[in-house]
Amino acid sequence: LASLSILRLLRLFRLTRIAKLMSYIPEMVILTKGIAEGMRSVSLTLFLLAMLIYGVAVVMKQMSRGTSVGPEYFATVPNAMYTLLIHGMVP
Repeated sequence: LASLSILRLLRLFRLTRIAKLMSYIPEMVILTKGIAEGMRSVSLTLFLLAMLIYGVAVVMKQMSRGTSVGPEYFATVPNAMYTLLIHGMVP
């Protein structure tokens, strides 16, 4: 139990060193805030891309039923999503 409190203390000490470094280099604070703000936009874009690929995968699975391409590339919705993402980006 004593070793856990020592580990917590060392972790806290490491955080204080990082905070002190941030006060010495204000550009690092600006970069960190910029990265945090950019993460929101990037994650929303990835979410919208996933929803678009899902919608097209459902449509392609339904449209390719009974064709020779259907069982190979669009057998299931996840398989169709994989096909659209990978074969769409790297022809």
